[in-house]
Amino acid sequence: FSTDQKLELALAKGETLFVKHSLDVGNGHRSVALPVQPMASIVSRLLNRRYFLKRVSPNNNRNLNLTDIAGNRFVALRLGAADEIAFTWSSFVGLTDNVELGRMISLKLPMAAAGHIALPVARGPGLLVFKVRGQATMANRREEADAVAPYRLVAWSTDAWFRVFSSQNTVS
Repeated sequence: FSTDQKLELALAKGETLFVKHSLDVGNGHRSVALPVQPMASIVSRLLNRRYFLKRVSPNNNRNLNLTDIAGNRFVALRLGAADEIAFTWSSFVGLTDNVELGRMISLKLPMAAAGHIALPVARGPGLLVFKVRGQATMANRREEADAVAPYRLVAWSTDAWFRVFSSQNTVS
């Protein structure tokens, strides 16, 4: 997990990054935007302008630089072979070629309340990059997590537990 307004990504040998076509990447060779994993989440990727991604290969030193305007930050998550996370397309920026995209149906109450029932899922190993406004935080254990509105979540483990807090009283 790393986050910054200017993010330097170190890719593994032979790893290629695919990013949304409007993103500028320094220190790399860019190609034409193509559909990556064309059968995964076709409609939601088209609606969120994430269907066509440009391939970026790093120059000699295998590091790529991502920069954005003030107030925005990049979040990079390195997934292990057994890791699976759900995320939102609106904050998605890119992924490496070995990450597998899929879809999951979640009937968890907090996700349903936020309108997240059919969720995009990424399976490792590999790297995922997201863009957020403001400061990003990560909680590894339930005790570390602050109360966060579901619409503010960017990415979370598919086996994460959620609780609903409400000040509403039930009326009989």
